Amino acid sequence: MKVFIFLLGCILIYSCHAEPAKDTMKKALKAPNPSIGNVKLLVQRKRCINCHDMRQKLLGPSFIDIKGRYKNKPEGKELLMKGLLEGSKGKWGNVVMFPQNNLSKVEAEAIIEWILALK
Repeated sequence: MKVFIFLLGCILIYSCHAEPAKDTMKKALKAPNPSIGNVKLLVQRKRCINCHDMRQKLLGPSFIDIKGRYKNKPEGKELLMKGLLEGSKGKWGNVVMFPQNNLSKVEAEAIIEWILALK
């Protein structure tokens, strides 16, 4: 029991000195190659997963389907960026994607790179 309380105390002390998650996320996304874990966390925090799944269609297409459509297009990244930041309609049937005003350009670029690198 003493060991448990000691470990819990250590965790609490360490967490008080940790960088805020928001600052850590910004630094990680500005890195030349944002880590997959950071982008997955971003996709969850920005609620992309409310409409998109990794492999199955939900409201919007799956991330794998998005990759399949845009990966080999020379203008694929630009089209995805425009769709994320300005919204789109009719690209996937009657589905409307509203502009993602909660995304910065850096965050959008990281998500697009992540989608296009999926396996």
